[in-house]
Amino acid sequence: MLKKALHFGKRARYQSVKVGLHSATWANTHKVKLITTSVVVSFAVVIAMMASMIINSYAYVVKIDGQTVGYVKNEAEYATLLNEIEENLISEGVDAKEILDQVKVETGTSDKFYEDVDKIEAEDLTDTLVDKSNTFANAYEISVGEDNLGIVASATDAQEIEKKLVEKFAAPEGEELVSTDLAEAVAVGKVKTELSKLSNTDEIVDKIVAGRNEVQIHTVADDDTFWDIALANGLSEEEILNTNPQIDPLTLKPGDEVKLNKANPYMHYTVVTKATANEPVAFNTVEEESADLYVGESQVKQEGANGEVSITREFTRVNGEITNVTEVSSTVVTAPTDKVILKGTKAKPAPVSVAKSSSNSSSRVAAPAYYPPTPAGDGTKSSVINIAAAQLGKPYSFGATGPNAFDCSGFVAYVYNNAGYGFGRGSAQSMYNRTARVGAGDLQPGDLVFFSGTYNAGEPVTHVGIYVGNGTMLHASPRGIAYDTITSGYHASHLYGYGRV
Repeated sequence: MLKKALHFGKRARYQSVKVGLHSATWANTHKVKLITTSVVVSFAVVIAMMASMIINSYAYVVKIDGQTVGYVKNEAEYATLLNEIEENLISEGVDAKEILDQVKVETGTSDKFYEDVDKIEAEDLTDTLVDKSNTFANAYEISVGEDNLGIVASATDAQEIEKKLVEKFAAPEGEELVSTDLAEAVAVGKVKTELSKLSNTDEIVDKIVAGRNEVQIHTVADDDTFWDIALANGLSEEEILNTNPQIDPLTLKPGDEVKLNKANPYMHYTVVTKATANEPVAFNTVEEESADLYVGESQVKQEGANGEVSITREFTRVNGEITNVTEVSSTVVTAPTDKVILKGTKAKPAPVSVAKSSSNSSSRVAAPAYYPPTPAGDGTKSSVINIAAAQLGKPYSFGATGPNAFDCSGFVAYVYNNAGYGFGRGSAQSMYNRTARVGAGDLQPGDLVFFSGTYNAGEPVTHVGIYVGNGTMLHASPRGIAYDTITSGYHASHLYGYGRV
């Protein structure tokens, strides 16, 4: 540009002499103006070029082990990038200096304009550095006994695991927490590990809850049924069949071996809770002697009315499953009113015979009086619960009706008959047929819970238990008289209905 401007000035001066149209004074005066103008124009062009270079400045290249991984604007921007990388690595428990000591990072001005290149982000550069280094994080290993359950990035994460276990097995809504206990000692040790081996807290909590799978062999006993084996081991029939596809449940015989794939928890977290609920108390029926009534006659003197009692119970759960229920206290809210029946004591008159009349050969004999039966006594639901709980742990035996062993219907009959209900004996199906239907929302302690399909009985209802509150029943299981939940797992999947005696 500058050369063109000067050349233009020379040509103008030559032309002014050649044509001779102006005096020397005029030419000299305008020669200065032309030179001055050309210099100003050339300077402006140079400034424009410099401005263009500033606007389109060269990018700053970043190389790792000699390979270009990206560009930044300048050295100051690279310094900012390093700060972000360090924060990213610290959050993963890694020292940035440890990585940079292992990996060769080069920087410098490139021959490319900044606006024409792909810019590298801190997150991308962090990943690249980690990939190219043998990076180890300062971390914390969680173990129980000899079992290593995982590695987390920080001591805070280790503490978070116990917090999440507490939340997972927290007291159900409406129950007050009494105590908690973790049976096994949990060790937290500081280790160095590869970043890829770090676990998050949820993964470790899920592992603890699921436990380790262990295959056990069960040898079928004389009285075993497929349902007995499943229930005694906390498994469904489907789970056993998945492990033993060759087995036919209907042809099991003593001596057969069944593989049981059981989960053995890494930890046993015990939670004790307390809950208070108001429950009805059935009225009693009492008899009084009456000389105004003949022997065998009866009359209701006073109708009965149910009362109400407030009962506080403690529930013990291990890893969320109820293992024990204990009645702590009970307070009468409203006392029941006895039903009073008068029982006659007056001697019955002898039948009167009418002698023959001389005018009538027929005779009349007085008919005996009709004497209605005495009503059976009524029991209380609280006595049902107490009598049922007193059988806890007694063994199961098919067809047994107590007092030393029971099957499911024998247990229910024993409890209700001893509670004063006169319920009789029968199968689970017959008990279902003899009780009033109750909805899940109206279920009360002492009601019966019925199940279907627990074994091939040839009728819909195959098992029965006594509801004790809080989604729990007492029943005769293959492991004996025990508490079990009816809201999840095996029993929930076989639930048939509810009944009230």
